[in-house]
Amino acid sequence: MKSLLKINGFLPFLAIMFINASVDLGHKITIQNVLVKSADSGALIALTSLVNLLILLPYVFLFSASGYLNDKFSRTRITRICAKLGVALTALITLGYACGWFYFAFFMTILLAAQSAIYSPAKYGLIKKIVGGEKLGAANGIVQAFTIVAILLGSFVFSAIFEMYAAQSMDAGEMIKSVWFIGAILFVCSVAETIFTFKIPFFEATD
Repeated sequence: MKSLLKINGFLPFLAIMFINASVDLGHKITIQNVLVKSADSGALIALTSLVNLLILLPYVFLFSASGYLNDKFSRTRITRICAKLGVALTALITLGYACGWFYFAFFMTILLAAQSAIYSPAKYGLIKKIVGGEKLGAANGIVQAFTIVAILLGSFVFSAIFEMYAAQSMDAGEMIKSVWFIGAILFVCSVAETIFTFKIPFFEATD
């Protein structure tokens, strides 16, 4: 593992993977927690299913476009563009939280998922370019471990923040407004992620 961490660009890459998993999860958990606290049992099932559908659909409909883009253009450039797009999306999410626009924030889930649908293949495609073929297996193991830790830690942290600060209200807009700073955390994390994308080496598109 120590030899992998010494490879130029691998540590920033791990930071990108960790932050990105946390950001995607943080927004989803916040939306779902608001639904659990504010929706009645019948609407809760439907809306929770809709959230999961909004996350899944972009991966289904964009898989061809994502594959084309990641084969045609530099994956480093795609990673940087998608990270910058994440900054814009989390800024809009923060605005939605701060203004109490629950359904606007709810809709942003599909845009964040669409960004991830193109972003994920680019990120995973960079692993071999950064570490080489011989260390690919070990690098994949470390990346998966970091991603799992990010998911577990993010689930705990964002749920704890929500439980501590969310307004005791049945109104979804008022509740999401009370935890507007979760959006600010997601925005700051996205900015940090974008900075790390410029710490990894630039790889030209393959022929």
